[in-house]
Amino acid sequence: MSHWNYRIVKVNEPFTEYNLYEVYYDDEGRPVARTERPATFGGDTEQEALDSIKHAFEDAFFRSTLDDEEIGNND
Repeated sequence: MSHWNYRIVKVNEPFTEYNLYEVYYDDEGRPVARTERPATFGGDTEQEALDSIKHAFEDAFFRSTLDDEEIGNND
């Protein structure tokens, strides 16, 4: 896998839910995997935690939402 980023992913099991995940891509930029659980954020200080959250949400905000069924289904 060549890289990853944060993305909002629509998951439909057991009910529809949207969460922020780390999504991993192949060398052609196709999403091939995501973390099992939604991303969590923290830091050694309150400010580090807030900065971590802000960076992740800013990264995901400008990208389209992925449907979980699209990830790894690159046939």
